[in-house]
Amino acid sequence: WMNEGLASLFEQPQVDPDGTMHGRSNARYAVLQRALSRDADAGATPVRPSLVGLFAMSNHEFVGGSPLTPEGTLDEAAKAAAELLHYGMSRSFCQWLDSKHHRKLWDFYHAWRDGFASDRTGEKAFAAVMGGSPAALEADWEAWVMAQRW
Repeated sequence: WMNEGLASLFEQPQVDPDGTMHGRSNARYAVLQRALSRDADAGATPVRPSLVGLFAMSNHEFVGGSPLTPEGTLDEAAKAAAELLHYGMSRSFCQWLDSKHHRKLWDFYHAWRDGFASDRTGEKAFAAVMGGSPAALEADWEAWVMAQRW
């Protein structure tokens, strides 16, 4: 999810006068904001988007998993919807680290990359760089996501 988050972050780049590149907010936020504002009992998003969920997500889950229709076949629409939401989550995570906590994106990326053998989920790297766990910074990330406009 981190590779795809970085890639999608720069699908709409902004280059600052000093030559640094950042990602601008885009329409991916619409899906994520709707999912965050929707009551979990509404049925559209079985699991509410979260940093904790992002860090726990397998590659298979990230690309939509294998949801089944009532007939037992692959539900392509549900798979595509989950994948779209997960891309928005990972992109927003990268942009949040880059914009609100300037320069933390690359600090986190390098810490996770360098410690991957003993930190497969990246949670230890995140806590070391951000000073708190994904759960502890969940509300901050969510508030930032909900404030994004494109």
